[in-house]
Amino acid sequence: MPGDLYQIQAAAARVQHHEQGEEFWATRAALELYRRARCRAMWGKVWSALTGRPGTLLDLNAVRAACTLGSGYDGGMQTVQISLIRGSEGRCQDFDAGFRPLRSDCRDRWVRIAVARLMRVPLPPITLTLAGDRYFVVDGHHR
Repeated sequence: MPGDLYQIQAAAARVQHHEQGEEFWATRAALELYRRARCRAMWGKVWSALTGRPGTLLDLNAVRAACTLGSGYDGGMQTVQISLIRGSEGRCQDFDAGFRPLRSDCRDRWVRIAVARLMRVPLPPITLTLAGDRYFVVDGHHR
């Protein structure tokens, strides 16, 4: 019996070590993804300045102020092409038009979400609203 207990404890330690190792490598990969995304966002700002083309997200609050939007409805869960998501409610300064991070203070959250995705942890869906032919993120900006 004591030998069995030792084997069980050793197996549990190996499983825990494997899981910690997987999270370690996922975190390293997520940090590198974040670094690349930030770099691309910064170069995107330079490109936008050079070309005069906006590289920012549309602000849903500004759209609401400029246009009369109808009352919304719950469309349920749907798949939406990322290219149709063009704006945000209240987080436009945090991300560029490709939803790459512009601010370093959101790094930890961005990395945690990336680690979860790399480890195939299911995440809740984002919440979108449709204004005209464009979707805006209401909740779930980092996902």
